[in-house]
Amino acid sequence: MSHTFDEISQQLKRRHRKSARLKWISMGSLGLAGLFLVLFFADMLTKGLPAFQQAYVQVEINYTEEAATDGRQAFDEELLPIISRTMVRVIPMELRNNPGMIGTSEEQWVLATSEVDQYLKGHRNRLSTEQQETIDALVESGKVDLRFNKTFLPMVIQRLLSMQGFYRPWSVP
Repeated sequence: MSHTFDEISQQLKRRHRKSARLKWISMGSLGLAGLFLVLFFADMLTKGLPAFQQAYVQVEINYTEEAATDGRQAFDEELLPIISRTMVRVIPMELRNNPGMIGTSEEQWVLATSEVDQYLKGHRNRLSTEQQETIDALVESGKVDLRFNKTFLPMVIQRLLSMQGFYRPWSVP
């Protein structure tokens, strides 16, 4: 069973063509896998980047005797529905730690609710039309802003969605 030189040459050509075809198919599949990987990461980034921003509202905080027991008393009643409950809970703690603050007031950026945050990011929310108009007016006047979410990475487990992270809520700017 001897093969002639021409037969062996033909077999080698076929083998080389198959090898070259396999090489191109392999490189194409690797390129396609790389493209899908890039698209996957780009999709994750575009959907995940908004989590690095958080809504803040600039409000006047009135440190009164009533606010020492009920943090809601420190804020304007009209703005209370858009201020995070975490910030409302912090006021009595601040007044317990610094009783000299009672009787004073200050303008401060405080955390907004998660609903306000989602509204500003263009996602679904449960805000009423009136609340949306209030937020739009505050945005125009520069009193509502999306800022870098310092609590996103360090705070993992929290009951309040708007205040997730590790460090204490009263250390928020």
